[in-house]
Order: sequence, then structure tokens, then C-alpha cells
Amino acid sequence: MVVSATQSHGGTVKKFDGDSTLVIYGAPKETQQSAYRAVLTALDPRARQEDIVLGAAVNLASRIEAFNKQYPEHGLLISKWTYEALGSHRSEFELVSLGKVDLRGKAEGVGIWAVKGQARVWTFPEMENR
Repeated sequence: MVVSATQSHGGTVKKFDGDSTLVIYGAPKETQQSAYRAVLTALDPRARQEDIVLGAAVNLASRIEAFNKQYPEHGLLISKWTYEALGSHRSEFELVSLGKVDLRGKAEGVGIWAVKGQARVWTFPEMENR
């Protein structure tokens, strides 16, 4: 959505950095009224707010993402709510509980799980044709 808004107002996305985006105007070709275009670009996603996730879910995801620095051996971390929402699909993944961690803004510790990958499913080709 940010890229689309940027392009529609004559800008170029230079870099995504967390919750921010660096957008340039006037390169590679000169653009008039770059400040005006920048403000329009910033407002564009707000007009489509029904597509944007805001609030507690975003804050939780951001805080869990910060734990990747403490657990560099685990590239993907999920909350207990995501773990529970997987339901019967949990068996399809190799999941490791990292226990409860204290997150700013949460009264109680939040259960965190590492997703190591998809679970290995053993198949025997000679049995598939039966």
C-alpha cells in the first residue's frame, strides 16, 4: 500500500525501516512540489485505513520482534495467541516454547514460541500407489 501511494504521487521508495519508509521525490527525474507530494503520500494510506492493522496487535508484534535479538538462533517468533490459533495445524511445524517473557505494556508474561520450520513428514513412495 505504501509503495502504491508513493508511486501514485511521483515518489520512489528508497528504504523500509521498521514502521517508517524513506521516500524520495525528484529522482531519477525532477518533480515539482515534492513537499506537497510527500504529504499526499503520507495521507493516502490513512484514507484506506480499513486495510491497516493498528493498535494492540501491532504493538505486540513489534515487541515480540525485538526478542529476535535475544534469540538470534530462532528466526521466527510467535505469540501464544498465534500458537493457539494454529489449532490442528501446529503439528505441521517444528515449534519450540521459549517460555513466558515480560513485554512492556503487558501485566503478565506472554508465551513466546519459536518456529524452527515445517515438521518433517516421512513418506514412502512405494506405499503411495497402493
